Amino acid sequence: MHDFAVYGKIHRPIRVAGLFSDSLYLPWRAATTAIQSDWLATDNIDRRSAEELTVPKFIQEYLLPNKPVVLTDLVTKWPAFAKWSREYLEASFGQTPAHVAGYDMPLSDFFRYSDEAIDEGPLYLFDKEFANKAPSLAADYSVPEYFEDDLFGLLGSEKRPDWRWLICGPRGSGSKFHQDPNATCAWNAVIRGSKKWVLYPPDVVPPGVHPSEDGSMVTSPSTIQEWFTGFYDQTMEGPPPVECTVQQGELIFVPRRWWHIALNLTDSVAITQNLAPPANLKHVLQFLEQPNAIELVSGVPETARETFAAEFKTAVQQHRPELLQEPPEKSKPTLWQSLQAPTQNETSSGFSFGFSV
Repeated sequence: MHDFAVYGKIHRPIRVAGLFSDSLYLPWRAATTAIQSDWLATDNIDRRSAEELTVPKFIQEYLLPNKPVVLTDLVTKWPAFAKWSREYLEASFGQTPAHVAGYDMPLSDFFRYSDEAIDEGPLYLFDKEFANKAPSLAADYSVPEYFEDDLFGLLGSEKRPDWRWLICGPRGSGSKFHQDPNATCAWNAVIRGSKKWVLYPPDVVPPGVHPSEDGSMVTSPSTIQEWFTGFYDQTMEGPPPVECTVQQGELIFVPRRWWHIALNLTDSVAITQNLAPPANLKHVLQFLEQPNAIELVSGVPETARETFAAEFKTAVQQHRPELLQEPPEKSKPTLWQSLQAPTQNETSSGFSFGFSV
C-alpha cells in the first residue's frame, strides 16, 4: 500500500497483514475516489436566460410538459449571491444552530467539519428552519416569478408541508436518488459551488435504484459515490438521463416526480424550495388521495397526514375554486357544422361561413 492524497492532503494507511474486509474497503474507496471526468462530460439539459424566458413560456415549455431546465441570469441578481461568502456566513451566523443529519450544530462547527471531512457520505446541512433562525438570510433572496404560485401556500406556513431549505455541504456530499415529496416540483439555486445532477423521468427507474411497489420505500446504494462508481456507466445502456452541472449563480427546475441525484463538486451553499403549482394540482390531489397516502405524505406531522388531503382541497375550494372545476367537454360538431367548416385545402381569407368548435 502507498501513501495517497485526498483533496490535497497526504494520508498514510495503516498496514495490517492478512486482513481483508469489504466492510472496511468499500467505505474507504467511496471516501477517497476522485470525481471522474466522465461523470461530468454530459450536459444535455436546456439552459434558458431569465431575461428572455417569460412566465407563460416557462409554463408552456417546461412546467406543463414536466421538463427540467437550468435558468441563468436570475440568482446572480439576489443579494445572497454577492453576500453569502463563508466569511460572511460565519461572522453573521456562526453560532446559529443548523440542522445536520438529524442533529443541530453551530454553523461554524459544520464549516470546520467540512474542512476536514474525508467520509464515504459527508454530512449535509439541510435546514428547513433557517428563515426563522436567521430572517435576514431569507430576505437575501426572492422566489422567482416562475414559482410564485404555490397552492400549498393556501394552507399557511403552520399547516403547509415543509417547503424551503438552506443547504450546505463539502465536496462529495449531496442527495441520493429520490423523487420529491407530495408530487411537488422544485427549484434549487446554487449560490456557492457547483453540483452535478442526473435526472430520470417518473416512468424510468434509475439503475441501482429499487422502489417498493407502493412507493413508500426506496432501496439504493448507501452513498452517492457508490452509485457513481458502481452504476453511472449503466446510464449508457438504457434510456439516457438528463444530466448537467449547475454552476454557481444558476438554478435548476426539477419537475414533478422526476428521479434525481445531486453531487457537490465543491463546497457548496444553495437554497431549494418545493411547490405545488396550479398546473400540477390534478397530480398532487391524486398523490394525496392514494389509499396509502398516510404513509407517503411528507413534511407534515403524522397526526395531520390522515386529514391533510381534505384540508388542502378545502383550502383550494375556498381560495381558488376555479381550479377544481371540471373543464367543459368539447361537443362533437353537428353535421351542419362539419359541412360548413373549411377543408385543409381551402384558404381562409376574409369571411367564411362556419362555426368554430
